[in-house]
Amino acid sequence: MEISLLTQENATIIANDWHYPAPYDFYDATADLEDYEELLDPILRQDHYYQVEAAGELIGFFACELDENVLDLGLGMRPDLTGRGQGAAFMKTIIDYLTAHFTFQKITLDVAEFNQRAYHLYRKLGFVEVTHFMMENNGGQYPFINLVRDFS
Repeated sequence: MEISLLTQENATIIANDWHYPAPYDFYDATADLEDYEELLDPILRQDHYYQVEAAGELIGFFACELDENVLDLGLGMRPDLTGRGQGAAFMKTIIDYLTAHFTFQKITLDVAEFNQRAYHLYRKLGFVEVTHFMMENNGGQYPFINLVRDFS
């Protein structure tokens, strides 16, 4: 798998063409105007968004922001690839890239409570649950779980 900064072409594909089956359609970029605008606007995206490709084909993306040795991570895999046992390899590729290109002590990420598929994957990869909280998203308030993995 190859990782590079997210191109405008791929940002547009993710924002407009990636549609997940229910209930994962919660993660469609079009479900949240703020997320949609950030994904499409290179100024808002800055250099925080990356694309993951395999054999030249877009398979996912991630966004990260480093603050005081804690790297905050958000990610998405192409809808037709989810739920097929490929998440661990996808995540390991991202984590390997982050550890090679950034200096941090912890990675933190948030997952919607209903997304037990992702939650169990993150736990399997060494992330531990820190807290449950409500997040404003998609025009409402939804329960999320914050997880952290220590790299120090």
